[in-house]
Amino acid sequence: MVTIFKNFNEVVEHKTISTILEEIKTGKYRPGIVYLRKSLAENKTEAYNKAKKSLPAFTPSGKFVGGRKLEFLSEYSNCIILDIDKLSAADLQNAKNLAAQSEFTYSCFTSPSGNGLKILVKINSDKANHKEAFLLVQAHYESILKLEIDKSGKDITRLCYYSWDDNLYLNENAIVFASETKQSVIEAVCHPELVEGQQPSSNNTEAIYNHCIKFTEKKVQFVNGSRNVFVHQLACNLNRKGVSLHETLGYILTDFGYDEKEVTQAVNSAYGNINEFGTKETIDKLKKPKTENRQSTTSEADEDDEDKPKPTQIDRLELFLSTRYVFRHNMVSGKLEFQYFGKKKWNVMNDFIENSMLRECLKGRIKTNLSSLRNLLYSDFCELFNPFEDYFFNLPSYDEKTDYITELANTITTTKQDLWQQCFKKWLVAMVGCVLDDKVINHTVIVFSGKQGLGKTTWVEKLVPKPLKEYLFSGTINPNNKDTLVQLSECMLINLDELENLNRFEIGSLKEIITKTQIRMRRAYGH
Repeated sequence: MVTIFKNFNEVVEHKTISTILEEIKTGKYRPGIVYLRKSLAENKTEAYNKAKKSLPAFTPSGKFVGGRKLEFLSEYSNCIILDIDKLSAADLQNAKNLAAQSEFTYSCFTSPSGNGLKILVKINSDKANHKEAFLLVQAHYESILKLEIDKSGKDITRLCYYSWDDNLYLNENAIVFASETKQSVIEAVCHPELVEGQQPSSNNTEAIYNHCIKFTEKKVQFVNGSRNVFVHQLACNLNRKGVSLHETLGYILTDFGYDEKEVTQAVNSAYGNINEFGTKETIDKLKKPKTENRQSTTSEADEDDEDKPKPTQIDRLELFLSTRYVFRHNMVSGKLEFQYFGKKKWNVMNDFIENSMLRECLKGRIKTNLSSLRNLLYSDFCELFNPFEDYFFNLPSYDEKTDYITELANTITTTKQDLWQQCFKKWLVAMVGCVLDDKVINHTVIVFSGKQGLGKTTWVEKLVPKPLKEYLFSGTINPNNKDTLVQLSECMLINLDELENLNRFEIGSLKEIITKTQIRMRRAYGH
């Protein structure tokens, strides 16, 4: 099983790779991908990026529960994905043919952009050797394709966007790529060494405690699903630094006391390693060279991390928020929306939530303030989200046979049915065009006349699909009212009740509203 994500970190569901490949071949998201490729061909970069980000994506290398971080990996798929970008049509076809000839190719298909190739290969390595296996597979395919392969595939958390390729290649009997690499050094549960140059300058207990927190956070985060691991590793490090059990319990229960019983058990377990107590008490001992017989407890990934620059405060803040929330900036409503990790409901940001997030950050020892938090949330840290594009670009493929609009129009009987069908189709297509293209203006208005209680309002309101219901307004509008202008700019459909009550002046204003191309106004301050 692998995991399907939306907005990079939002878990949608889990499926088998074979099911996903079948959906790619049959074109489950064909409309959105056709639009995406058309935008790229016309050099509409912004439209292309928006369409691509609206596509769901999956993690070929495994199943994740709770988020898209390595610590959330619950099932390794023994699968590696190779990514080759920016190919001409001829090079793409040639690469696809060569890949299909390899006995190791499980599947290959065209990328969402239409100018790249994705190759799936099954391996016999475990997750600890994923990187080494990827490098071997990469070298093998680069030698036969004579093309450079993107190195980002070495990450287990790597995403692959859904695509559409009716000529997708699949070989259920592909040979498993046998990795002959040596087993990676096992990463210790508790890291016994501290990075040189980052030790506390004194033996002050509080300084040692704060230092150990920073060091432990490099290995694991204090988030749901890994809180016990974090506390245990922190206690192990404090034990090695010679901090007493009593002091350690006091500090950790104060800052990380999510459950007194669980915390106490984790700390006592760490301090059960009596022979490790105080082994790293002084800086001199920390700087002693390793002996040749001493087993290394750092993984290759840890060695890579030491070469990277130290995370900044903004990096820590972004990581802290990303493990707890999913954010998006609604381009239609202009509001910031958030989702609690693992939940499906989206909520609108307000001052109360903002202050609660700040409180949570400060309790998690993240140095920030309300101004910095707000500046981050209202930046490109949050994905731009267009609800209309998200809905229409992810609809099932059209069978190109059934005239659904005419069928819908025929649910109403009029005195001139043919004219009604024509006008309704023109109006409905223009309405959808308006929400997807800023340059399209719908000059058509549908007016229903009949007795009360016939269901006119109900029928109109049902035209808006459930995911877009918040972009429907029913009632009266006042052209001189600011709220009316906001509704005109945000709503997909406005249902005007009691049209016969409008006077001549109001009818004139209504005509002006219908043909208005732009609305310029300052939104109310606040969330």
